[in-house]
Amino acid sequence: MAISVVPAKIDDLALNALLGVLERVKSNGGELDGEHVWLDADAPIGYFDVLKILKSYKETLLRLRKSLEKRIRPVQKACNELVLHTGIHAIPTEILSEIFLISRSDAHNMNKHSINISHVCHRFREVALQTAGLWTTLYANQPLRETLEFLKRTGSAPLHIDVTCATYHGYPRTVAFLAAIVPHSSRWKVLDIYFHDEDTVNIPNFGPGLQVPLLSTLTHNLEANLDESTPLNCILFPYSTPNLRSYTAVNVMTIQHIARNTLTCCCLQWNGDPDIDDMHIDIRLLLSTLDGMPLLNDLTLEFFDVFLLPGSIAPSKSARFPTVTKFSLIYGPGREADALIYHLLRSFELPGVIDFTMTPRNNALSPSPLTWEMPDGPIPAQTLQKLCIRDAAQIRNILQASLNRCVSLEHVTFDNVGVGPFWEGCSRTRNEVWFKHNPLRTLTLRDCDKVKVSEVEFLCQTLRDGPNWSTFERLEITCCKKIDEEFLLLLEDYMEGKLAWTI
Repeated sequence: MAISVVPAKIDDLALNALLGVLERVKSNGGELDGEHVWLDADAPIGYFDVLKILKSYKETLLRLRKSLEKRIRPVQKACNELVLHTGIHAIPTEILSEIFLISRSDAHNMNKHSINISHVCHRFREVALQTAGLWTTLYANQPLRETLEFLKRTGSAPLHIDVTCATYHGYPRTVAFLAAIVPHSSRWKVLDIYFHDEDTVNIPNFGPGLQVPLLSTLTHNLEANLDESTPLNCILFPYSTPNLRSYTAVNVMTIQHIARNTLTCCCLQWNGDPDIDDMHIDIRLLLSTLDGMPLLNDLTLEFFDVFLLPGSIAPSKSARFPTVTKFSLIYGPGREADALIYHLLRSFELPGVIDFTMTPRNNALSPSPLTWEMPDGPIPAQTLQKLCIRDAAQIRNILQASLNRCVSLEHVTFDNVGVGPFWEGCSRTRNEVWFKHNPLRTLTLRDCDKVKVSEVEFLCQTLRDGPNWSTFERLEITCCKKIDEEFLLLLEDYMEGKLAWTI
């Protein structure tokens, strides 16, 4: 099959035609609007003839762009080399240090990233060794010599401790790791404790009287099935935590054994095995656990392949958590996920929530159990200000439904929504939603591969024609496969600078 290649030459006819366009732009004061810019006075007026002329201009510009890109590439490469050899030395140490820290925060393996930075050149190593924040994450499974060296480099900076309790054979390493880090417990700010393998035995503990005055974030991740003989010192964490603000528990309700009265952020997550009926959720116990958090502001609940514990269904609206303003719900798949969410959402109230994120990762054939029947759920639709829907494959026309129910919405995000999030057809409900005053300020479509050009056209026209255009701030479209660059470029002027996009 022949491969189409953009030619590297422009013939005289095409070149003269483009020069004519540039002359008309110049005489128009640089303004690009108006048909007379692209067509001269003698140009034909038939649609097919006009389209042929315009596409010829596009082809000429494409050839120019190819030539320009070929020229830019070697010059850019030379500039990059100059920056590496000379520019780096001109950057102040404080700025370079901040760059290192920012780049580390996005790295999959932060310690490896820090080590790699320190091996780039002498200047990088000098700055990296002076940047304590690059070395503050300590893992139990890293070599002890590396842990001790990192401790020296951190100085007095707060520490992030990761204790992963794996198999019996890893026990000596964990003991040695704890012996090295426990004397520095006054600097612990983040502590992650993971139990992975079913043959985890002889779990080491932190010893009596552990002092963790700075500890603000604690995670318990229990991927192993521990029996009654397993020491629970690490799991229960019976120590004073005056500054603990964030707690995450995976597959375990150990939060009942830690200080809860200072928590402002809590994530409770359950990951079951789809082939084993081993993860039952007790709704009553979950609610009683949350009830001991008087300062809780940010709540996340996650359920994957779980089962509802028989007899644990709580009465309707039997619990109330008025301090929570941000609520995230992530669930599915699982044979009983729908039933669990149905009963859970009707068992408690969140009257203060203004920020709601829903991620229904449900592979089941049944429809999503969460609808906008908010009088039966925990979230006050009338006062909700921020809504994010992720990974939803079965909730259709959700934008209209959301705006119709949630009259205070200011910010809406659809992330990887698998169906059209709004309906472009005619309907009385659609007109009622879009042509009444609402406070919507931003709308984001991210990785929404089902969204069509016609839907976005309808959306933009509806926003422009509606009564809220003056207060609407931004439509953001990011990486939606059916929306191409040419279409988005056409929309920019129409949206009057209120469109932000990437492809």
